[in-house]
Amino acid sequence: MSNNKLLKYLIFITTLLSFLWLTISVKLIPFFGLDLQISKSIQSINFSGFAKFMTFISGLGWSLPMYISIGLVSVILFIFKKRVASIFILLISFIDMVLFLTLSKIISRPRPDESLIHVDFHISAGGFPSGHVLLYTIILGFLIYLSYISIKSIWIKTTIISIFLLFIFLVGIARIYSGQHWPSDVLGAYLLSIITIVPIIKLYNYIKGLKSFSFLG
Repeated sequence: MSNNKLLKYLIFITTLLSFLWLTISVKLIPFFGLDLQISKSIQSINFSGFAKFMTFISGLGWSLPMYISIGLVSVILFIFKKRVASIFILLISFIDMVLFLTLSKIISRPRPDESLIHVDFHISAGGFPSGHVLLYTIILGFLIYLSYISIKSIWIKTTIISIFLLFIFLVGIARIYSGQHWPSDVLGAYLLSIITIVPIIKLYNYIKGLKSFSFLG
């Protein structure tokens, strides 16, 4: 096994073990001290327009606007003859929904309480992992990969990938700022996204004949 492949395995296994450890921890502990500290620090940001911007970022992740966006992306990919990719976008959104509904119900972690931090409004579903962050990261992560392998212009590729990465980062901040998730909910969603996107990309490559199907190869 090459050093490069070994490193990939180690990163994936570390991510998987970190997610499992975090999942068990949040099942046993309502919230961590660091959760409270980070949440208060982020919510203390009060420069002009920041609250509205965070609301906008979060708003894009609610069911209706997000699934409309996913549908449009799928149609655009299909029009540009990326038919397998267009199907994968829909597949990814389904996988995300199953993961979120299953884990949030099993873990049933309480969302932040209004007595501790500001909460925009109450949501009854469990808080772990963050559904917004999970969907954003898996969908945009796949689009980042498509951009990386499909766009020839380095400048355009770098610009698009940078914008996608920025959105992935901002949605995590937005969900904490809204008080609807603890930072550990957001971290869990990022970790789960990485674990999920790896086999999705491997399957895509296999179907497209881009690489062998050897896991993490």
